[in-house]
Amino acid sequence: MIKKTLLVTGFSLLAATSFSFAQEGAEATAPNAEQQEAMKKMIEQLQAQQAAAPTMSLEEAKEYFSKSVAIGLGSQLLTDEMIDKAVFLKSFNEALEGKVDEKAIDQAKYQAAQTVIQNAAIAEFKKEGAEYLTANKTKEGVKVTASGLQYKVLVAGEGVSPLATDQVKVHYTGKLIDGTVFDSSVDRGEPVTFPLGGVIKGWTEGLQLMKQGAKYEFTIPSDLAYGPNGSGRSVPPHATLVFTVELLDVIKGEEAPVAPTK
Repeated sequence: MIKKTLLVTGFSLLAATSFSFAQEGAEATAPNAEQQEAMKKMIEQLQAQQAAAPTMSLEEAKEYFSKSVAIGLGSQLLTDEMIDKAVFLKSFNEALEGKVDEKAIDQAKYQAAQTVIQNAAIAEFKKEGAEYLTANKTKEGVKVTASGLQYKVLVAGEGVSPLATDQVKVHYTGKLIDGTVFDSSVDRGEPVTFPLGGVIKGWTEGLQLMKQGAKYEFTIPSDLAYGPNGSGRSVPPHATLVFTVELLDVIKGEEAPVAPTK
């Protein structure tokens, strides 16, 4: 309520001061009709949101805010196997009661604990990836290259095969081995074009096996993917990845568009 009221007031002041500056400044100009109408609609929308917002006292607001923060934090930690929930709740309550503060944290031990937990998580990712690759290579239709890349032909295709110096236009879906989709041009509804030599090793190798029009499933070991660094928050370190890729077009190196120079 307070925040929304301030926002409405702020926009009202902005509208008023726009005309004030227009009158005082020699080169300033008042908002045109289109700008005035846009500003009016924005203020009306904020006022409508304010009117529709539940009315509550300060105590009710504190209660609901506290509940929301607790639920959000608890939900994030619910599936974290590295959190000892009993110890967490005990320490959390002690901090709330003022019995302990951040000075009680031994930074050296804290950093050591983080390292142990991270190493355990990395070992688990490696183990799960290796087990998945071992099981997957025995499935019908799966072939394995000398590098360890695994692939399965879903649609053979009849066009040309790309070289590492070419650009390719593809539709793809990338998943972790637990089935979590971390990236998908299919979901975005638009294929992607990129230099084949500028992607992860598993893609550079794998797409050269395809012909235009083909659709393959690639299972890529972490050392041919993003390795120990992972990729952002979506791909953990040492993750084995599964991609379904459809090769829509091959733009040969000499035909590829040249990036504009400044």
